[in-house]
Amino acid sequence: MTAQVLQELNIGSISIPGKYITKCCNILAKRGSGKTYLAGVIEEEILKAGYPLVIVDPMGAHWGIREGYKIIIFGGPHADIMIDPGDGEILATAVVDLKLSCLIDLVEWDQDVAREFIATFFNKLYQLNSTPRHIIIEEADVFAPQSGGSGATKLAFKAVDNLVRRGRGKGIGVTTITQRPAIIHKNILSQADVNIILNLQANRDLQAVVDMLDDDGFDSAQKKVLLAKIKRFTQGQALIYSPQWLKLTEPIRIRKRETFHAGAEPEYGVPPPKVKLKSVVALKRKVIAYLNNFHIGEEPEPEPVTMGSVLDGKHGQVGLGIVLIPAVIILWSVFGFL
Repeated sequence: MTAQVLQELNIGSISIPGKYITKCCNILAKRGSGKTYLAGVIEEEILKAGYPLVIVDPMGAHWGIREGYKIIIFGGPHADIMIDPGDGEILATAVVDLKLSCLIDLVEWDQDVAREFIATFFNKLYQLNSTPRHIIIEEADVFAPQSGGSGATKLAFKAVDNLVRRGRGKGIGVTTITQRPAIIHKNILSQADVNIILNLQANRDLQAVVDMLDDDGFDSAQKKVLLAKIKRFTQGQALIYSPQWLKLTEPIRIRKRETFHAGAEPEYGVPPPKVKLKSVVALKRKVIAYLNNFHIGEEPEPEPVTMGSVLDGKHGQVGLGIVLIPAVIILWSVFGFL
């Protein structure tokens, strides 16, 4: 059987080979430099090419992709289907079985709850997946910090680390996004086939870039030139750094997005724009029908009504009437009361 020729991904002044879908990438940039915007461009290209995509979004900044693409949204203010913290395994099963592209919006959840959910979801996805699929993780340092954290943090890190280090053999590629390269776990940074670096200013974050350059044998003069460029980047500019896979270390310009950038900073006094999202009615029905097989959201069976429960007041005034009305009827029939 002839292998499918994968469509290239046009992100601006450069196109990335379609094999990106099973590769690992880091998007590194300080706040407001365009990292989520760039992620949206990559999402558009992946969906345009017909590749399966999962977006994990703890910020609520990615729903604008639905302006142009029929992608189901789980959770968050724009949800097609709401999810609960215990739905991780079921959702991963649905993503694989139905070949879904989806956005998992966790902006309304406590971070530890989100971490536990993602750990379960990623572990099940890794177990079941066998076809090429890409995962984009916004604010990846939330799930894979360099140090510290709760038990939930450790669970999430192990799951993310497993996908990044071993996912290729299961067809899984991962793009992580962070505004703090200094605090995301170095196991994640070190496994990238490509880094896309936008504007960075903090010395500790720049040091994370220096460490990468050191590992690849760049001399002091070369590092100085690259760091100067990174610090001067304006919106839409980035350095693509992939010395092994793409054999590239060069500045690029990011193309304009085709869909709404939901991560843009709101302007004071300006109402949020009205965005028309693609209809996913048929897809939503299909997903709900599938999930119903797992009895998601099923109401518990009602507790049997017993005399004891009625007398205890557990069934309110209706229950009390069950006792009083028969008593009145008996008195009337025996003594002629009423």
